[in-house]
Amino acid sequence: MNLKKYVAMTLMAGIILGVPSTFANNETPASSFAAVQSVKSMGSNVIVPYSTTQVIMNDSISNTKYQNNYTINPGSGYVKVSIKNTGPNPITFTVNQGSPAGAEKMYYVVPADGKPYNYFTEETPWSTGVFYITISSGQYMSGTVGVRLGTNLVELKNT
Repeated sequence: MNLKKYVAMTLMAGIILGVPSTFANNETPASSFAAVQSVKSMGSNVIVPYSTTQVIMNDSISNTKYQNNYTINPGSGYVKVSIKNTGPNPITFTVNQGSPAGAEKMYYVVPADGKPYNYFTEETPWSTGVFYITISSGQYMSGTVGVRLGTNLVELKNT
């Protein structure tokens, strides 16, 4: 028997034989009890898992201008813009609130090196509403763009 099969069979036997004996006398393992106690001790606050939503998914950037819009709903005010510029020249992108000429929320120049870059909102979430992303270059562009919304800045940085 090879080593992989031996390890797999040993693990399975341990799981099968160990689980029934743990709960045979209807006792809760100490680690589970501690976890339940820590959740109860947090008070009446509801624990809500983080979530992110991809609103623009790897759209192709081409020609000399790209424009699209997305809506931020309540609770999803953190924004991550991912851009990969595979063209020969740097490109500029802006995110504006309400209209393409509205209040500027983001402005960056993305180098023409083919690497993916991520840009995030600052510490404060943006308000709800429609936002416009405009990407431009004086010359031909090539690459991709994606926009993801989240309920928390940390979660966006981990996606």
